[in-house]
Amino acid sequence: MALTATSCVALGAEPASRGTVLRVGGYFSESHPVRAGGVEPFLEILRAEGPGVGLDVRYYGGGQLADLTTMPEAMRNGLVQLGPIAPSNVETEFQMSTVADLPGLVTESCTGADALLNLVEPGGILFEKEFQPGGIRPLWIAMLQGFEALTSGTPVHTPDDLRGLALRSPGGAGDRVVRRAGAAGVSIPLNEVYQGVLQGTVEGTLASPTSIAAYKLWEVLGYSTENAHLGAAAITYNIAEDTWQELNDGQRAVVQKAAAAAQASVCQAVNKSISDNKQKMRDAGVVFHTVTEADRAAWEGLAVPVRQEWVTDLESSGHPAAGEVLAEYVAALEEVRR
Repeated sequence: MALTATSCVALGAEPASRGTVLRVGGYFSESHPVRAGGVEPFLEILRAEGPGVGLDVRYYGGGQLADLTTMPEAMRNGLVQLGPIAPSNVETEFQMSTVADLPGLVTESCTGADALLNLVEPGGILFEKEFQPGGIRPLWIAMLQGFEALTSGTPVHTPDDLRGLALRSPGGAGDRVVRRAGAAGVSIPLNEVYQGVLQGTVEGTLASPTSIAAYKLWEVLGYSTENAHLGAAAITYNIAEDTWQELNDGQRAVVQKAAAAAQASVCQAVNKSISDNKQKMRDAGVVFHTVTEADRAAWEGLAVPVRQEWVTDLESSGHPAAGEVLAEYVAALEEVRR
């Protein structure tokens, strides 16, 4: 595919091609589990075996070519051939693909990612409804699960304890959780929460332990739930459909091998990151309230209406398959857990 003028400016002078060029876009830091546990194994196989089948793989990290909101369009216009998409960040295009972000569903990264892969691969309902029409083919998935309620001064044992608090609202399904809990949502980036707590403009956030580590939020957030299952953030790593159609069988086989390796390893990296960062939080003095079986009904009382609202809102806004998508994802989770 010919590059647009915009892409040529962004890329500058590239080295001479040694085959079919695959530009891989990314924006995760080197220490992030999605980068270390998913992107790096993916690139390792592509770089090792790609040249033998005529693939010239080039990685552009740090959002050089596209960011969270522009990656789908960058893939369609040929600026990027492979890259990550977080459906919650491009929700207008991938609304039903935020199903995995809903609360009370994903309890562990590997099962959550494997179940969603069933829906976004060719033949799956999300591939047919959202990815294929958008010219995108998912290859592997990272699932950042374990969203918890973290607060500065209020221990949270049940959803009622969130009522009236000023909570940073993470977007997507997380916004629905904050609203349903009766908290006052504050729309700020996660990297502004630390200062927001100090200034008194925010009293906590919904986030995964993996996400808060980069900002040392345990220094200002002294309380956290554990196993509240307040949501997740799915990230699909994809290839542009036009690019896929141009690859020969040998090239596709290498890409698929790399994707399988990434799918198998990234969830382990995410699970370890969550465990490690919970320990860092404990070491820093954060007090956890672990949701018990006795508490579970109260948290399900928050999660179930949020999921129902998601279906109702999407069905009424032109996405009649939303209920079917949720049902298929729940069934896929049950199948993967067997």
